[in-house]
Amino acid sequence: MLFQGEEWAATSPFQYFANHEDPEMARAVSEGRKHEFEAFGWKPESIPDPENRETFVRSKLNWSEVSQGEHAEMLAWHRNLIRVRRATACLNDGEPGRTRVTYNQQETMAPHGSRLHSRDLQSESIRNVPFRSLRPVN
Repeated sequence: MLFQGEEWAATSPFQYFANHEDPEMARAVSEGRKHEFEAFGWKPESIPDPENRETFVRSKLNWSEVSQGEHAEMLAWHRNLIRVRRATACLNDGEPGRTRVTYNQQETMAPHGSRLHSRDLQSESIRNVPFRSLRPVN
């Protein structure tokens, strides 16, 4: 599962936001969020208020990033993974434990599974999916 913009390494944060009409519900949500994050050591003043419009505005995606540099590279990487999944039978099996993925020093990955046949890996595009970690885009 990908959260909004994660497929292109969006710089906007994905923060929980809400707009409850009932003032009591809005207060309960804001306070509950603070208590939830305080348990992780966050300072109350640094916790985004889900009922504050600015929390929503900060979370809006900057769609111009999609075609820029490493954002475009990350989107292409995710699209390639989806294409490989669709084209590789064992990756559509759905049974846990029947498929594993390995990678090598040349930054490629290869799926292995009970239903994976050598013909599945004959295509250069399936055999050599780029596999490299991108650093966060600042």
